Amino acid sequence: MLTIAALMAGQGAMAQGLYTATDGTGGANASEWYGNLLDGDTGTKWCVTNFEPFNDPIFVEFKTIDPIVPKGYTLTTANDTKDYPERNPSNWKILAKNDGDTGWTPLAVVEEDATMCAENFTPYDFSIINKNDSSYQYFRFEVSQLQGYDNYEEGIFQLSEFSFILKKDAKDLYQSTVEGLQTEYYYTGTAIDMSSFAVKDADGETIAPSKYTCAIQDVYGNEVAEVIMPGMYRLVITPSDDEYKNLKTFSFEVYPWAEGVKAGFCGMLNDYYGKEVYYTITDEEGVRTLNIKKNPGSPEYSRFRMGDYWGNVNDEDARFAPWITADPQYYIDDNGTPDDESDDYVDYDIFNHYELSSDIQKVVIEEGVTYIGTGAFYDCSELETVIAPSTVEGAGDDVFEGTEWLKNQPDGIVYVGGLAYQRKGAGNLFENVVFKDGTLYIRDELFFEFDSLKSVVIPASVKTIGEYAFASCENLETVTIGAGVTFIGEFAFGGCQSVTDVYCYANPDSLAWDDGFEAFRENSPKTKCHVLPGYKSLYEGYYNGNVYVDFKGDLPHPVVAREHDGKYWATHYSGKFGYKIADAEQACAYTATFEGNTLTLHKLGSVIPAGTAVIIVSTAEDPYMYIDNTATAENTVSNDLKGVDKYTQLTSLGTGTFYVLGKQGNDFGFFQYTADYMPANKAYLQVDSAAQVKGLRMIVEDDADSLRPLSGSPEGERSVYDLNGRLVNLSTRQLVNSLKKGIYIVNGKKILK
Repeated sequence: MLTIAALMAGQGAMAQGLYTATDGTGGANASEWYGNLLDGDTGTKWCVTNFEPFNDPIFVEFKTIDPIVPKGYTLTTANDTKDYPERNPSNWKILAKNDGDTGWTPLAVVEEDATMCAENFTPYDFSIINKNDSSYQYFRFEVSQLQGYDNYEEGIFQLSEFSFILKKDAKDLYQSTVEGLQTEYYYTGTAIDMSSFAVKDADGETIAPSKYTCAIQDVYGNEVAEVIMPGMYRLVITPSDDEYKNLKTFSFEVYPWAEGVKAGFCGMLNDYYGKEVYYTITDEEGVRTLNIKKNPGSPEYSRFRMGDYWGNVNDEDARFAPWITADPQYYIDDNGTPDDESDDYVDYDIFNHYELSSDIQKVVIEEGVTYIGTGAFYDCSELETVIAPSTVEGAGDDVFEGTEWLKNQPDGIVYVGGLAYQRKGAGNLFENVVFKDGTLYIRDELFFEFDSLKSVVIPASVKTIGEYAFASCENLETVTIGAGVTFIGEFAFGGCQSVTDVYCYANPDSLAWDDGFEAFRENSPKTKCHVLPGYKSLYEGYYNGNVYVDFKGDLPHPVVAREHDGKYWATHYSGKFGYKIADAEQACAYTATFEGNTLTLHKLGSVIPAGTAVIIVSTAEDPYMYIDNTATAENTVSNDLKGVDKYTQLTSLGTGTFYVLGKQGNDFGFFQYTADYMPANKAYLQVDSAAQVKGLRMIVEDDADSLRPLSGSPEGERSVYDLNGRLVNLSTRQLVNSLKKGIYIVNGKKILK
């Protein structure tokens, strides 16, 4: 195998890096001098003003610690190249010599280059002429022209970094004698895979990874998992086992990425355009796979953003992404003629290299990445699989346009991880939108100016509603905002003048609502915003004047479920609002009728009309329900359950015995309620006759021919009941000979004797 060429020095010998600047053209100021081009820090730059093309080239001369064999070099754009691409060089030279040479040897002569794009902190690799693998120690980089000088009178040049791509060492091992516990190595090279890193003792035996610690750091001191771009890195090996602490001679192995593997940087930390998000492209069982990762050495709670891959030329987008098969560049074809009024006017056509497509078939984005850049996978026609984490909270435009993955998504809202990313299909699919439970983020402008939208339901799982997400939806009438929402972006509902009702369950103490003054209906009658009674005064204090609504403290309290027998049980009542259960496979509402000492549950379905008291049975602890006053119940069933909208004194509800859902010991069912007040929005049973039992047994009617007794009901689990719910104290074996003629319930099934 081949290792990366390594330059080893004693402790601290490389503190100033591989390169030492010796002379150059001064910068625009003291903080932008020529030495910044060689300091290994993209956060600094070399910037020269009043650039005069061709006459006196600007230059940097530098030397390396030892002679090197350069095979290429990397130029990295600066901090504001995205706004000023004309500051990129177009003509330059790379010259080299050794101590004692009388003249310079040209390694590269570049003219009218346009490969460097309008992107900040972006590295570009270039080749050089060094056929005999000659080594050099002294170098000169000079620039004689800029990309946009003809149309840019100020003449400003800038670059952040220059580094060589070195020849790989042909040895399998790099050996050196070391002293002390901690050993530092410095090296440069192309992309390497640290997963195959190994340390060996003086006899060539591999030392177990548990016997030492190893850290590889970039020029910022950040720990990295792989070396993915040319540059200088610091490798620190520290023996941690007594057997090796006094080891004076050992070796290490570092292997380059396998042939065909591509790697590079593609994003930033927070809003800093640095090397914090990177990618690798590998073949995984014949599938060309792109992996997007965050730098493990970056701060733990940072936001990792993939870059926006576009540049602007004459008001036209020129998009690119570093992993696309074609080179990341655009070409400008001058197809226009001067305008009659201006000799300077030229009409440009932009040739976007995305038209060349890409061979990426699968994309895996690692947990922690929060944003996917504009056009990241645009026209990757072979891309079929996308795996994204729940941390993705935003994305630019056209991320998946032209991919097979997007074509295969069903019509409706397309989700990327926890992000509701885009709409797909005809407008009539989106008249009444219910975001799926588990959605965390709603993308900016998702339904901006979408006239077909009439109602929208945002579940409790959602944390963020993006800016302008529903702005200017002229026919939007009702909005439900779940309890988990903590941020509503600026003008998320701006200009929604037709909204009559908003049902908002969010806690105002943890909600940032930046909607602005144009939210909802500003004229009489104002939009009604229904909130929980205890939140009304807080909402009025926080948002009156900021959001055009009248706050109404009339929302029912959330359903609180109890776990029993592997399911979750709750009761619900609202006299004013009808409700709908979002996932009918997950939860179901039941009414109940009372006879003897038994409640028989009848399946109502997923729709709960206003004024209907129900029992809700769910496989989830918090089944997602939302207000819907228009839907009709699936079934017509009898009901003896009642409910109240307000905390109500029992004496005002009439006489009789009251029962509510609960648990006593191991028994589960409806038990006598002895408090003085009935809670709001809960179902209860009121029995007029003087009942003698403290608890009622429940039986679920699954269909017309099957009744299922509940285990752990107040009377205990038995196998035989009569239709009045009375326990028949006989075993199943005794049924044939001992039971009288009639209908009985045996193990949940009706039988005729």
